[in-house]
Amino acid sequence: MRRTLLLLSFFLFSATVAQAQSVDPARPFSVIKALQEMGYRAQLEVDSVGDPRIESQLEGVDYYIWFYGCTDNADCTSWKLSVGFDLNNGLTLQKANEWNSEKLMGSVYLDDESDPYLEHYIIAKGGVSGVLFEEMISRWSYAVSSFKDHINW
Repeated sequence: MRRTLLLLSFFLFSATVAQAQSVDPARPFSVIKALQEMGYRAQLEVDSVGDPRIESQLEGVDYYIWFYGCTDNADCTSWKLSVGFDLNNGLTLQKANEWNSEKLMGSVYLDDESDPYLEHYIIAKGGVSGVLFEEMISRWSYAVSSFKDHINW
């Protein structure tokens, strides 16, 4: 009986540790904590429909983490990383399509003033490990840096 209780305690502790290390769109504060542990600022906001949104910064630009698949503004299942650039003359569709046809991380669209937005959608229902989240943000940072070069920002 004692051995069973010890094993049960071990599994419960392991599950708690694993959950604590998980970064989950259902738990926006886990995203904030992970970003802050990586040295980034992260501020929780609410979007126009009441879903969570995080504002952060990397590569010298502000970007947002939008939460999707939410039920009643909670229990979200995915993220979209998004950064926009206000250009004096906008970006050509050809330049945007060039990025989209050559790059895996981040897709570009142009707003009504031809200003580009770089976005990347991530399904993360149930959460991801802290290590995987850190890799996602690292790759996002690289994509933003590369995109800035692409548009001569």
